Amino acid sequence: ANIFGLAISIGSHIPVVTGKGWGMKLDNQEAITFANLGDGATSTGAFHEGLNFAGVLGVPAVFFCQNNQYAISMPFEEQTAADTVAQKALAYGVDGIRVDGNDVLAVYNAVQEARQRALNGNPVLVEAVTYRRAAHTTSDDPTRYRTDDEVDDWEDRDPLQRYRNFLQAA
Repeated sequence: ANIFGLAISIGSHIPVVTGKGWGMKLDNQEAITFANLGDGATSTGAFHEGLNFAGVLGVPAVFFCQNNQYAISMPFEEQTAADTVAQKALAYGVDGIRVDGNDVLAVYNAVQEARQRALNGNPVLVEAVTYRRAAHTTSDDPTRYRTDDEVDDWEDRDPLQRYRNFLQAA
């Protein structure tokens, strides 16, 4: 099976996806593995282990990170010293792509490019820069760690409205 269940512990699926990709490479399969993760997962050991082995082994994998600016309530700039998620790829010999996560077509194109690179033996970390406008969980109170102005600023970049505007103009 090429589809894995949800991982509750943050980032624990990343080495599994790397391992599956390595197995597919050893079997000469023309396919990639794909991991979806949040920016908070990039601060876990599993992320670093998984990307390190992906780079060392040249696995056909795409790691897609939704950087929504907060790991639960921790602002991105307080959870890592890196300026971007995509630049973390460099340490592991993995290609990094940073894309406007609120631009549907840009994300589509970035993932297609990442897929092609992965098929050629170059694992890729895609960082989709976006924003979580709602609470992280039902017990989360985002008003404790972000301002209304910040939320309003990102509301103007809503991906659904942007894509609707694009389609209507086209």
